[in-house]
Amino acid sequence: MTTSSSTKTNWNVRVALVTSGVVGVADSVWNGTVLASYCYDLGGKNRYVGLVEAANGLIQLLLAMPIGVYADGRDKKGVTRKVKVTKLACPATVWSAACTAAIVWGVTFYDAGDAEKLLKWALVVVMMLWGLTEAVVMGPFQAMFADSVPTGDRSGYYSLLYAAYIGASAAGPVVSIALFAAWGNTWSPRQLAKVLLSGMALEVLAAPLFLLFDESSLLGGEAESHAEDSSGVPGGGSNFVPVTLFVASLLSALGSGMTVKFFPLFFRETVGLNPISVQIVYAAVPIAMVLAMSAAQKTHKTIGRVQTLVAFRLAAVGLLVAMIALVRASPSLLVGVYVLRTALANCTYPIEESILMDFVPRDKRARWKSLESIASFGWCGSALVGGIVADAYSYSTTFGITAALQFLSCMLVATLMFVVPRHETDLRRRDSADDDDDYNASSGLRDPLLGIEEEQVRPPDDDRTMDFTQDDLQPHDDTRNSAFSDFSTASARDNPRFALHALATTTNGPPRRDETTTFVSSSSS
Repeated sequence: MTTSSSTKTNWNVRVALVTSGVVGVADSVWNGTVLASYCYDLGGKNRYVGLVEAANGLIQLLLAMPIGVYADGRDKKGVTRKVKVTKLACPATVWSAACTAAIVWGVTFYDAGDAEKLLKWALVVVMMLWGLTEAVVMGPFQAMFADSVPTGDRSGYYSLLYAAYIGASAAGPVVSIALFAAWGNTWSPRQLAKVLLSGMALEVLAAPLFLLFDESSLLGGEAESHAEDSSGVPGGGSNFVPVTLFVASLLSALGSGMTVKFFPLFFRETVGLNPISVQIVYAAVPIAMVLAMSAAQKTHKTIGRVQTLVAFRLAAVGLLVAMIALVRASPSLLVGVYVLRTALANCTYPIEESILMDFVPRDKRARWKSLESIASFGWCGSALVGGIVADAYSYSTTFGITAALQFLSCMLVATLMFVVPRHETDLRRRDSADDDDDYNASSGLRDPLLGIEEEQVRPPDDDRTMDFTQDDLQPHDDTRNSAFSDFSTASARDNPRFALHALATTTNGPPRRDETTTFVSSSSS
């Protein structure tokens, strides 16, 4: 992977990678198998698990877009607000973790009596606080990261960010395995509560990392998008690509929400695995995802980014259908299919994010990423529907609905094959050529050799000579600067949703020093 010198030493890039790794460990200890099982025992039904997820998505739906629009703006000094808003994730995380710990402690270790029912609903409210944190992470954080990476390098750096989060997510189940081994390998509420509280402690320790980001490490022109000067490309210069990716993500999220939170319960209730066995499965998934992501990166350099998205996700849909057929098969075979399916379904998230950022203007990245809150709400809302369907029918029924919706999503993404260049380097070459054309046009240079207008080189009608002034031969510096200032180039989902970030043009203020992924959401497809 080719990197620019500015990115190699970029402070925000390094902090984002570390933050993603540390937060990935904290999240994976509690926000997955443990939370789903705890809510299942607390509510007694799958629908309560879905309700908790729906509450989380609702607050994202309400707040993510306003937060994204605000982050896209600038303060009185002309400095982008992305970094300032990203830092709000620190107090939001600490407050959410403290409230969650208090409720879990009260429900599990304190005889609350009639208040227990109230605390059960209080947990739903607390998940809304976590939704606020995720709204900041999904929008401004990812936009800030995109502004810290030059165009043409994003898929590689999104892969690093995603690998940092997902790779670290394997450590969470390992910690949970140790805790279950020490406190008892059972699905009892007390054991689950202890692991949950441990996760809250890790979240508080990780939160201060959000305060380390710096406005001065954002890039300028290097981080521009391809959208603003791609009118010569089908779908370029418009919202066709981001809108298509958003609708596809929404379809995929509606399907994924019906199953993702219920996979741990499927392995617990249907397959009959104990807590440590389920944690082993979820420790293997991130490792498989990182390996699959590496394969996807190599594949997209050969066949193209959109082509890789479609191929890998269609394979994942096929494996999900296979799980329905193998529901009565041996647990080891079922687990193997699940791990491979999950890896293929999620490993292309960095590629999708890079496409999105390459076609979204820099001053609109945060709001486009925040728009994913709608997809997240669809994900969480469908979790409630999935819980109801699972209670009424079976987990396999939800798998079938998910497969159908994700197949439709793949077909929609496939339409981008005719719009998105196969390789990111094509964007650089095209933008460089477009920039030269803009410069020549704005300077009145039509002949590349003479540097004068065609009308001026017509043979004279008589013996008169042609007079040229110095101004006729020299382009104006201010025009040249304007042409290059207007030139722009940019980066999706990732789902966990971790993606999909905001742009700045010359109308947003005076030139700044060099400004330049995506934090990955904790849920997977």
